[in-house]
Amino acid sequence: MVRESGLPESAVSELLHDGIIKLIEKMSDGVYNPDLSAPPTYLIGICKFLLLNRREKAEAHPFSPLEPGMENLHLFETDIFRREELEDIIEIWLSRLGSPCSDLIRLKYLDGYSDQEQIEMKRTNYSSVNSLKVTRSKCMDKLIVIAEKWKKQHDAS
Repeated sequence: MVRESGLPESAVSELLHDGIIKLIEKMSDGVYNPDLSAPPTYLIGICKFLLLNRREKAEAHPFSPLEPGMENLHLFETDIFRREELEDIIEIWLSRLGSPCSDLIRLKYLDGYSDQEQIEMKRTNYSSVNSLKVTRSKCMDKLIVIAEKWKKQHDAS
């Protein structure tokens, strides 16, 4: 994946290192639920997310080195904070959603598996792409309700 993204090979060990640290943080914070996914699967999802973030940053600012003074550094730090906060919120929503819905959403949108890959690799109990899509669609509806309820609770406070 690193090669396909155009990043240097050195990014592999960096991403893996950062991913393991993030996984340990999520375990110690109680965000990670081993009943929902195995640690290696969860780690792959984290690393994919980190890779996407890194690639987006490289594309957004390909030739803009940080200069002394860095008046806008606080904007960069705020962006990182919001992204990590968003990751944590998504994990909370998925844990509230429960299995199998959280697994279906995680496999498709966080781990990046196509519907066909999920079925071929037997990552789900579904035998057809259509049944998988219908179930995931219902799960997304449930996730929207959870997200809206969460938003109302946190906007009020």
